[in-house]
Amino acid sequence: MKKIALIILVSLSFISCGNEKKTEEVVKEEKVVENKYSVIIDAVYEKNDSLLFIYEKNGAFLFDKVKGISVKGSPLAQQITFDFPVGEKVDNIGITMSFNKDQKNLVVKSITIKNGEKTIISPNDNYLTYFQAGDGFSWDPNTSMYILDHTKQYPPSFMGSEQLKALLQD
Repeated sequence: MKKIALIILVSLSFISCGNEKKTEEVVKEEKVVENKYSVIIDAVYEKNDSLLFIYEKNGAFLFDKVKGISVKGSPLAQQITFDFPVGEKVDNIGITMSFNKDQKNLVVKSITIKNGEKTIISPNDNYLTYFQAGDGFSWDPNTSMYILDHTKQYPPSFMGSEQLKALLQD
């Protein structure tokens, strides 16, 4: 597990009654930064489905570390949370949003990305700034839903954009 600690030392000087100068070092603040990335998707999956998450590290997607998650169908929005392995630095994210060929529509309300307590992308951000939709998606402006096309080479997926990669570098 990789942790980065930031410790700020403050040097305090005192002059005693006998004009003796004393110096003390005091730990002012300790902050531990640990790579603990999570993706939270707020979406409506009308049918049972599965999502697949992959991440890029050091310029390569780690296909041997791909993880999936199941979603129970519901007409109501639900939060789907996926946690990447603790301690792993994430440089980019890919999400396969649907494998169920009977899932014809999808409503994605938001995508949030966190590293521990730090929010990288909030539910209020436009997730399409940070993710590019693959060719398995088309937008229906009348219903405000994605229409899913499972006949393409790859299932409907989002891939992190250059803007997401830049945010993940910070």
